[in-house]
Amino acid sequence: MTCRRIFLASLLILFISIPALAGLKDIKVEKLPQDKSVITAYNDMLAIEPYVERWGPEWHHEIAKEKVVAVARRSLEELQKACESFPENEELLLLTGEVAHYAHNVDVEGTGALADSALRRAIALEPSDVRPEWFLGNHLVQTGRSREGAENLLAIESQHSWKELPATFWDDYIEACIITNMPAHALRAGNYLARMHAEPSRLRDTYLDIARKRFTVPDAAGSQEVRSVWYAHETGSECGVEFVASAFGVSLCAKAEWRVQPSGGKNGQTTFVFELGPYKCPAGDVTPEILLIVRQAKPGESLEDFLRASAPNKPGSQLTTRASALLCPAQLCLSAEIVRPGGYQEAGDAHAFVTVFQREAPDFPSLLFEHPSQLPQGEEGKISYFHPNEFLHRFEGRLYYMVLLDTASSVREPAQKDYEFFLQHMRAE
Repeated sequence: MTCRRIFLASLLILFISIPALAGLKDIKVEKLPQDKSVITAYNDMLAIEPYVERWGPEWHHEIAKEKVVAVARRSLEELQKACESFPENEELLLLTGEVAHYAHNVDVEGTGALADSALRRAIALEPSDVRPEWFLGNHLVQTGRSREGAENLLAIESQHSWKELPATFWDDYIEACIITNMPAHALRAGNYLARMHAEPSRLRDTYLDIARKRFTVPDAAGSQEVRSVWYAHETGSECGVEFVASAFGVSLCAKAEWRVQPSGGKNGQTTFVFELGPYKCPAGDVTPEILLIVRQAKPGESLEDFLRASAPNKPGSQLTTRASALLCPAQLCLSAEIVRPGGYQEAGDAHAFVTVFQREAPDFPSLLFEHPSQLPQGEEGKISYFHPNEFLHRFEGRLYYMVLLDTASSVREPAQKDYEFFLQHMRAE
């Protein structure tokens, strides 16, 4: 068997005692082949479903595991035979996939791949039915392919209104989000269930409590280390590396050749400097810079006040300001261009381009930046325990953002292209 990896060991007892979410009750029995062996297999599995819905390292049920395994084996064999006679019956494939998943949960060899195959065949037969994709997502999440499984559930979510999906889907979705470390997604799904007046669930409450604890509230009057403010991951795209600061509600894209200088947080503010180039000009190499400043709005401070306070308007500079929706990471930005003749001597005039905008706190901070994480690989044949990463919660209220390009006129064109690239790929929630 593939080694099992336990993400939250404290939930194992709950996993054993909580009834199934999506499962055999979601099979439409009337659409199954009305064959005695199929119906018997369905009823037999229904009787043992509470014991096979989840895998556990120890057996805690009153019935012997050997008896449960025997029922699962026999039922699966009968369903596989039926699939040969009724290969186009989606309901039969869905049932076979779920029974194979259950058999895998009691360590029947080879049934994980069988579940995968049957559910994918059901998807191909009826792509508009959410159940095969949903069941497959659950199977993948629970059998070591957590990222792929969570992506299945996210795809279903993206194609439907939350009201169209059953409460059991959202409960399974919450579990996948906890395993793949997407706490904001879990909390939003919990909100959907509350609005649907879903039946109370002890396991759901536990999961949502875990999701809340994945966020640490930062001290607005204190300081935070760089490594707690910013985290990075490779994107595999032209962006190269994405830097995310959940406390400041922003993600930044850096090209591979840029040099980066992130700062921590202090008094509700952080900065990040990107060195571009160097670009050649007749006077030599020039290294333009992009500076990001994010901070909490001060009482009574307007965005115009923030722009005036942030723009580097040295003596002799010419300042031009304007409202702009172009290359704006928000609904509206204010922009300024500042020119200081001869500011960089042989390299030309000093040019500063400034863009400022504001964002209010969203309902579910960090939702924009979350993506499913794959659990680390454990040692084959052994149970492994992992502790998930935690995040800083976004600062409350309004945040102001400033993005400034500082360049010389001799390399203005390539530097401005980098600035536009930066703004196009910047995300603020």
